[in-house]
Amino acid sequence: MYRYASDASVSRVTRLIKSEIDTEGPCIEALVSQDRFVTYRGMDRRVCTLLDYFHVSYNQMEVGKKVAIFSIWIKSVDDMMDELDSRDEVIARIKNRQVSFDNEARQDSTLFLTELLKKKIAPENYDSVCSVLFQHYYATQEEKGSRSMAEYIQSSKHVGKTAAEVVYKLIEPDLSGNQEKFHIFFSEACELADLVDACFDIKQDVEKGALPFRPSWKDMIELYAATAKAGIKIALNYPGLSVEFLKSIRRNLRHIIHQ
Repeated sequence: MYRYASDASVSRVTRLIKSEIDTEGPCIEALVSQDRFVTYRGMDRRVCTLLDYFHVSYNQMEVGKKVAIFSIWIKSVDDMMDELDSRDEVIARIKNRQVSFDNEARQDSTLFLTELLKKKIAPENYDSVCSVLFQHYYATQEEKGSRSMAEYIQSSKHVGKTAAEVVYKLIEPDLSGNQEKFHIFFSEACELADLVDACFDIKQDVEKGALPFRPSWKDMIELYAATAKAGIKIALNYPGLSVEFLKSIRRNLRHIIHQ
């Protein structure tokens, strides 16, 4: 059915998400199996690997659930952000603390995941999580409005940084000890991840007219150089994570080659 349907991450992420569902809704396995989520399905495992590396004590089940839900949700939302009505509906639901699996949510996978994500936000953290969620939203809008490669690179890094902050705020109640180093690294890693995504996606974005400028070959070299610089910085500062870093690059390349 789907190219990566045999991927073990499909069953793991599906299981984590379904463990939080106690109502009727869309088929989670069919959703998670889609090719568009292939680079997102491993986010929960990668976050846990980083927490172990930095010797952070954490509730593995809760962290896994929260990151799994967020990873599929954020891609789903990103794919429908150009649809004004759908975007406004997601924003309105996030602003409303009350979790509501109404008929509309049960029939729309993005809205269903929005309510599921709200369910996993600790009440005392709801305002702070919402704040960084909206920061992330505005960052993605800025990225799409970039008028030069310099703006695009800075915006891409900001998108990655705000995404990292959302995840951190989401799982913070489940962490204890040695969190600061993890927090700093995770922010840097997500900035790099968004730059890598930008390298892969920019050609398609230009073809779709999603960017207000057309990059020259010099612009592309600037983007590749900024990405390489960020990657080298992480590799040098955190040599113990080099193997995981290379695995992540390989997964992204495999996805791009098979697109």
